[in-house]
Amino acid sequence: DLNKLVNGTEPLSYASQELFNSLSVADSVATTSFIQDGAGTGADDAAYTHALQNATQSVIRAANGIEDPSSRDMRLVLEIQQKLPDYVSLIAEAKVNNRVSNPVGGAYIAQASELMQNDLLTAASELYTRTNARVGEQQVGLTRPMWFPLSGLLAAVVMLVLAQFWLAALTNRRLNAGYGTATILMTLALLWTVGSAVVTWHAGANGLTRAAEPLETLTSVRIEAQQTRTTEALSLVRREYSDAERTSFSEHIRSIDAALDDLRDTVHDPALVDSSRELLRGWDTSHARTLTLIRDGDYPAAIRVAVAEGNGATGQDDATDPAGTAADPSAGSTAGTAPARRSVPYGRALGHQAVWVLDRDGGRAAVGQRGEIVIA
Repeated sequence: DLNKLVNGTEPLSYASQELFNSLSVADSVATTSFIQDGAGTGADDAAYTHALQNATQSVIRAANGIEDPSSRDMRLVLEIQQKLPDYVSLIAEAKVNNRVSNPVGGAYIAQASELMQNDLLTAASELYTRTNARVGEQQVGLTRPMWFPLSGLLAAVVMLVLAQFWLAALTNRRLNAGYGTATILMTLALLWTVGSAVVTWHAGANGLTRAAEPLETLTSVRIEAQQTRTTEALSLVRREYSDAERTSFSEHIRSIDAALDDLRDTVHDPALVDSSRELLRGWDTSHARTLTLIRDGDYPAAIRVAVAEGNGATGQDDATDPAGTAADPSAGSTAGTAPARRSVPYGRALGHQAVWVLDRDGGRAAVGQRGEIVIA
């Protein structure tokens, strides 16, 4: 029912989304700060700590929202709870070794990222997919026509028609004014109810398509960009970049660009999507320059380009968050005022932008109500 959707399924889905995103942010920030200066700046450390705190809180909220302790959802949450401390420990070892210029730090950071990509993010992705699918199913279910009440109206019309035939046979009168009027009115009520049910069901399906699906796409785009950035950083840690990794990077860039292009007509301000795509092209250009420097053996210069040092550019870093989709904690239930869009370096930008929808009255409303997607 509606109470279960609002108080149970949607909060669980939101916690799963935040968990998935926060884990991806933590891994991307940790890896990027590692290649930047070995130990990480104060701002990078703060961003990494904040992402881990969000992930921990999201795990707790997700666990509290799961009713069946033996369910697949709970097993996924427990797996994340068990392996997240291992990841944090590996990152700490990597930082300690780099502070003393010990090359084994690269092995620790690679092992940590492998644990995140293969285990933690895989579990978080499955949890998010499962909970998000249930939200969609329950939203559609709430707008599905109520066939049982409609069948009652249909039965009433049929009974009225049969009653008129019985009266006609009994009294030799073909029409009965009272029964005829009642039949017409009941038929109109039936048609009105069926029409309203069909319109409601169609509007609900449209609302899900216009709001939930674009938001899911934005979330996927953001996480895909962060994971691509992590893979790029790891190649600098290993000081090698294979042909398979180059091909994979190009495929991810095309995938992100295509997803943003599909969303252009959905968002409130298409210029923001155009700006994101421009940043993405800048990232692709910087990546090509990084590969050239790697082939030439100039790894310090390659690292400076990758972290946008030297020329002061931030195109790569901003591009790794092309969607800017950190939803407000009250998403799905409480209306509010959208925060201003900011442009800040990667690792600090995550979490400052929000996706909102514009309701029919022109006011700002959180995700889940009717209207267009707005990237604020």
